[in-house]
Parts: sequence; structure tokens; C-alpha cells
Amino acid sequence: MLCLISEPNKEDIVLDPFAGSGAIGMARKNYPYQKTISGDQNPANASIKKLNALDLEDFKNNSVSKIITDPPWGISIGKDLDLNDFYSKMLQEFSRVLKPRGLLITLIGQKELFENVLRKSPNFSLVKRYNILVSGKKAAIYKIKVAY
Repeated sequence: MLCLISEPNKEDIVLDPFAGSGAIGMARKNYPYQKTISGDQNPANASIKKLNALDLEDFKNNSVSKIITDPPWGISIGKDLDLNDFYSKMLQEFSRVLKPRGLLITLIGQKELFENVLRKSPNFSLVKRYNILVSGKKAAIYKIKVAY
């Protein structure tokens, strides 16, 4: 669903910086992306690149068309995170690497907290929020566009 919401285009360069086991990268094979990069701080397998989503040093400014990702929810993975600070840094770095009018599609469990941080991020504009349940937990998929 995340890939479909991202308006797949064969010219896209797509990044999933919280790839985990690589599910988004595997799902994207059904869509016409030019290139997909799956990365994670603790890669689950060899097809996933080791990277820090809060410091995407290997990526130039404005080099990624779309980011499709499922960052830590602060429940089991990331339970010791200050999610307010984490989301702020995440959006700042995503803003840097996304191309003008690029898209961020993200699955978030902490909706209210994320939306408060998003409102303070002038480089992004919320396009749509899709409320869903994931394993019985309320969550949302956010479709966010780079505002410049």
C-alpha cells in the first residue's frame, strides 16, 4: 500500500532508510521504479545497506525522488527514543535529500506526536493521512510532499 500511494514512476529513485527486513524494497518490485535503495542501521540481510537515517551522508542534497518507509514507533523498536527529537531530525534529513516536489510516504504509530513535529517542518506539506490498524494498533500512512 505504501508503494502504491507513492505514485510509482519509472524515473523514481526511492529510498527506504528504515528497511528492517526489506519488505518495502521487495514490494516495490511490483512497481516501475528506476532504483530503490533499502537501508537500515542494523541490516537484517545482505541486500540492505547499512546507513543512519538521521545522517544520510552517502546521499547528495535533492538526490532522492521518494522516501517510502516505516520508522520506529517507539514501542518495541525505539522504545528508548525521544520520538519528538527523532522525528524532527528525521524530517530535517529527509528534507535535505528529497528532490523538490519529492514525496515522503511513511507509516507512523505515534500520529499526534508526528503531526506536531510535521507542522513545525516548513519544507513539508501534508497531502493526505490514511488511518489504518496495524496488528490492532491505530496508525496512519502519511503522504507528504516537499513544499519547495
